[in-house]
Amino acid sequence: MASVSPSAALRVDLESTTIRELNRQLHALPKDARQQVEIVNPAGRHNCAVGLDAPITVDVRGHVGYYCAGMNQR
Repeated sequence: MASVSPSAALRVDLESTTIRELNRQLHALPKDARQQVEIVNPAGRHNCAVGLDAPITVDVRGHVGYYCAGMNQR
């Protein structure tokens, strides 16, 4: 993942990124990040943006499967 400043937007395209990599990138964000994240082309994939512990905003552009944004702390 490219380094992203705490206020910059992060865009993840699930046509070219796995769910595991998406979640790894989200979990790697600093706990004090006020990050804006956009997920595009989810194509019904399950487990998007789960278990997050940073005050980030995640916008999903498209249909996700089960367990989206589950077990998040904030």
